[in-house]
Formats: sequence, C-alpha cells, structure tokens
Amino acid sequence: MDQSMEMSVQQFDEMRRNEETMTVLDVRNPPEIAVCAFDGSTNIPMHEVPGYLDRLPTDEKLVVVCHHGARSLQVTAWLHQNGIQQCH
Repeated sequence: MDQSMEMSVQQFDEMRRNEETMTVLDVRNPPEIAVCAFDGSTNIPMHEVPGYLDRLPTDEKLVVVCHHGARSLQVTAWLHQNGIQQCH
C-alpha cells in the first residue's frame, strides 16, 4: 500500500489546528456516527462512496476517516484509482 495515502492522527490534528482547507469524509455507518462524529465532516458510508464519486471535491485535500483505519485506507486506495489524488 502506498504510504502517501496514510496520515497519522497527529498529522490530521496539525492540519485541523492550522485550519488547512480540507474535506473530512467519514466512511463509518450511521450507528457509529451516532456515537461520535467529527464536526463539519461529510458522512458517506463506505459502500455508498462509489455513488458519490462525482460529488467529492477534487480541488482540496480529502481526508478519509473511519473507526480503525481499514475502511478509510480501502476507500482512499479506491479514490486514488478513480482519479482523486489529494486524498489521505
């Protein structure tokens, strides 16, 4: 797996503190979001992401998050394969 697709929690926190322009894509399911959500994030469950490909931003960083990191890494790899390169 390409390590440029991965981002540490510390890197993400630094980007948020520096108020970098980004979209946070949370690919968890609604019951998980109900427990804890990121302020200002966009929630699209992993299995629905392909249907939203043409609506995802291509002009700013896209940070994909989930509970443990496995789903977000799969979605990030899929997005890279489908032309969205600024995602982590």
